[in-house]
Amino acid sequence: MQLQDFQNMVLLQLQEPNVAFGSAPSFASGANYSQSTLNFAINRAYAKAVDDLGDLSLITQTITFPSISQQYSYPIPVAQTASATVTTTGSASATLTGVVLTLTIAGTPVTYTCNAGDTILSALTNLATNVNNSALVTSGTPTISPMQIGLNNPSAYQIYAYTAGTPGNSITVTASSSNSSKIAIAVSSSTLTGGTSASPMIRMVTRCFYQPLGLTYQIELEPGGRMISWERYQRQTSAGYLQTYSVALQPDVCAITPDRTKINFFPGPYNTGDTVTIQYTPGQLDGFSADLVPGRCPGHDLDLCVLLVVAEVSRDGYGGNVPQNV
Repeated sequence: MQLQDFQNMVLLQLQEPNVAFGSAPSFASGANYSQSTLNFAINRAYAKAVDDLGDLSLITQTITFPSISQQYSYPIPVAQTASATVTTTGSASATLTGVVLTLTIAGTPVTYTCNAGDTILSALTNLATNVNNSALVTSGTPTISPMQIGLNNPSAYQIYAYTAGTPGNSITVTASSSNSSKIAIAVSSSTLTGGTSASPMIRMVTRCFYQPLGLTYQIELEPGGRMISWERYQRQTSAGYLQTYSVALQPDVCAITPDRTKINFFPGPYNTGDTVTIQYTPGQLDGFSADLVPGRCPGHDLDLCVLLVVAEVSRDGYGGNVPQNV
């Protein structure tokens, strides 16, 4: 699409006689619209169209799931995992010696007895460590994934069901302190919540975040940087040969399989319980119809621009009138 094509389409809508499709229109002296006026209007309308689209974004779906040690490939999309948040509060100057914190998950109590050097944060961290070393996490059929420290929040820990989906919503969780005046512990809900049976299919993965276990930060595997094409991933892993033998605290790169059903990390995770968060644009489902960009129909943006140009030409003293049927 060239500038002359826009000029001809606008002049046609304005019912001007100097239209010449396939070449530049004729701008004779005395014409209702000069070339400079028309070009100014086209540029102004284009800027308006781009500005209008700039505030719109594709619908985004977010899924979160824990890593599994030495597993480099994960199916996506996945059912959402049920979770809850555990927090502690108290006086920074309080002596916590002998205070017992208890976290009961699925009927199994796990305790931590505070020592003289403990703080509110260290007590919660040590309790989480005891949970992560318990049969709730380490058995052959674990109930939960390792507790993960909150993102940018060391005074909160996340509990995730080991198995994604709605069954995790029935896992009960309670918290108590033997001396809540010194240190109190609370859980966000009486059961894990947020587990879903399924997520919409993937049209395009837009962002991927990775939070290593026990750390308060996350890294972004940004598209074009560390979220790479499948072809480049195959080259980097020697057609997949290296990925089986490579693990690290956090991956260097990730890639989506061509059928959009798996995400692969290289190197694979060293720990079980790292938190992976993926944002993606969902594909349309059977029985569901919606424009990915609200207010836009595929193939009609050009018509929108032309109409905007017509409006621009006919206002602000440019002269002429827009035909009533435009």
